[in-house]
Amino acid sequence: MTTTLHTLPNGVRVVCDPMPGLETLALSVVAGRGAAWEDPARSGWSHLLEHMVFKGAGTRTSRDIVEVIESQGGSINAATGYERTSFQVRALKGGLELGMAVIADLLLRPTLDPADLTREKQVVLQEIAEAADAPDDYVFDLIQKAAWGDHPVARPILGSVETVNAATTEALSDWRGALYAPDRLLVSATGAVSEAELLAAAQAAFGDMPAVPGVPEP
Repeated sequence: MTTTLHTLPNGVRVVCDPMPGLETLALSVVAGRGAAWEDPARSGWSHLLEHMVFKGAGTRTSRDIVEVIESQGGSINAATGYERTSFQVRALKGGLELGMAVIADLLLRPTLDPADLTREKQVVLQEIAEAADAPDDYVFDLIQKAAWGDHPVARPILGSVETVNAATTEALSDWRGALYAPDRLLVSATGAVSEAELLAAAQAAFGDMPAVPGVPEP
């Protein structure tokens, strides 16, 4: 089968790689932005936002988000890097629509509750402390700073104690709108999925997203 690329009217790109005969599928929704697009005051916010969307989205609680996927034999995860923020679902055949709906809620309809933010900040601050105590992580951060100077790539993906503590739910909501703008999203699936099925699911989930002002280039 041929891998195909489509672009929805609002700029969301869709890539399908069907693999007939498989009974599982892999779905990814990737925002082509990450920590490298943060200014100094928002360092670490992309990673913090990734944590926060899993605290509740749409009508689902944090527990529901995981259980609704795992109860169908799948798994869900996410990752933040310098160049992208990605959300992935692995599912059995027939699980595309549910996986797409859950990821769409995470990106478009997170609860962003202030009480959750207070708790999640402590989780991220613990990660920052653990990285500082790990020699290989600490040395990597020093090398990044020495190599890149004032460029955003010189800053840790986790951010700093000061920038993480400065985040508010309102500010994270604004950041979410820019970070996950439609012209930055790539929806891809492979395995037990058809091109028509993926396009229909992507259109239903992301086709109505309005274009928004983007994040400045570094």
